[in-house]
Amino acid sequence: MGKMEDEDFSVQFELREIDKLQKRFERIFNRISFSGVLLAVCIIIAGVISGSGLSADAAIRCIFLTLPY
Repeated sequence: MGKMEDEDFSVQFELREIDKLQKRFERIFNRISFSGVLLAVCIIIAGVISGSGLSADAAIRCIFLTLPY
């Protein structure tokens, strides 16, 4: 203990197969990113479809109400 108090003490860790772990984390984050982008695209497409459906319905009602009986 006296030596540790008097001098600097350093510890080194070595992780084996760090490349495999890094590649695995990279794949996981790529999949999560792709899922987020895909979800955003799906939300936009759903909004376009429902918006076009609502606007088409409103246009038909407007034309229907302006026709004389």
